[in-house]
Amino acid sequence: MNKILYTLHVMWYESKMLNETLDSLQIAIDNSTIPVDIMISLNSQTYIEKPDSGYTPLIMFDEFLNHPVLKNAIIAHKTDSDEFYNIGDWRRDIYGPEYAYKYIVWGESDCLVPEDYFFLLANINIDEPHFISLATRKKK
Repeated sequence: MNKILYTLHVMWYESKMLNETLDSLQIAIDNSTIPVDIMISLNSQTYIEKPDSGYTPLIMFDEFLNHPVLKNAIIAHKTDSDEFYNIGDWRRDIYGPEYAYKYIVWGESDCLVPEDYFFLLANINIDEPHFISLATRKKK
């Protein structure tokens, strides 16, 4: 398939930084020569950390949910009524043969997307199984 899937797992405490990330995502999508779909997991679980008094995870998501780039996004939501769920679970859930995309990109809440990112992906072909991440990993 000639489409790209951009995925993002967002914890409630990351909400304040998301608008800048989504701004960069919008610019990169505008520069793409093929369609880019967006899937986001909103994780409002408070098993490990609790919000400050007067805040709730759902209210904190309001910080960015009206961003224009999300108008057609598929949004999943995890709450304390679900079993503990983290970014590793999200990535396993959205990676498989049922997702027919040229590339699945693992986005990061705190990582700006380069403006030519999707343009470059649209114009290269890698035939072996792989994943694409905006993060770097130090070689040992």
